[in-house]
Amino acid sequence: MSDLIPTRYAVGDDDFDPEVGRRLIISLNGVLQDHVIAYDIEAGIVTKHKLDEAGEIIIDREREEIVKIDMHGAVTVVLNPEVTSA
Repeated sequence: MSDLIPTRYAVGDDDFDPEVGRRLIISLNGVLQDHVIAYDIEAGIVTKHKLDEAGEIIIDREREEIVKIDMHGAVTVVLNPEVTSA
């Protein structure tokens, strides 16, 4: 597996590889992000699942989908040295 970090990455992309995704550490404005489903380093966008006060993923029952939120700022992505490819 390559150690190149994609500048854009999204769970729904045709080239999505969970082995790559699980190795990425994604930060926005220096703050580590979780529940990330997409990012674009050049555009400065992180898309993630929206959480409620209890830290649970919010589901829009009317639309039957998970609520997503776009966050903007300086996106940095590094490979987690503790996670290796299978």
